[in-house]
Amino acid sequence: MLLMMMILLALFLIACHLVITQVGLIFVEAEILHIGNEQLLNNFEEGIIIYSQDTREALFANKAVKGLARLKNLDDSIQNVSYDRLNDSD
Repeated sequence: MLLMMMILLALFLIACHLVITQVGLIFVEAEILHIGNEQLLNNFEEGIIIYSQDTREALFANKAVKGLARLKNLDDSIQNVSYDRLNDSD
C-alpha cells in the first residue's frame, strides 16, 4: 500500500512539474515575441504611435516619435493626439 501511495505521489509531482514547465515556456515565448516586436517597431525611421481603440490612449510610441517630441518639446502633444484624427489620415 505504501509503495502504491509513493508511486501515485511521484506521478502527481511529475504532472505538476510538466504543467509548471509548460506555463513557463508559454510565458517566455510571449516575452520573446513582445521584445522582438518592440525592437522591430523601434527600428523604423518613421514615427509610429499605436493607440488603444477602447481607451483612446497611446499604447506605444517608437524612438522616432519620442526623439521628435524631445527635439521640439512636444512631449504633451504626443499624449493629446486624438485617435480619430489619426484614422482620418488613412
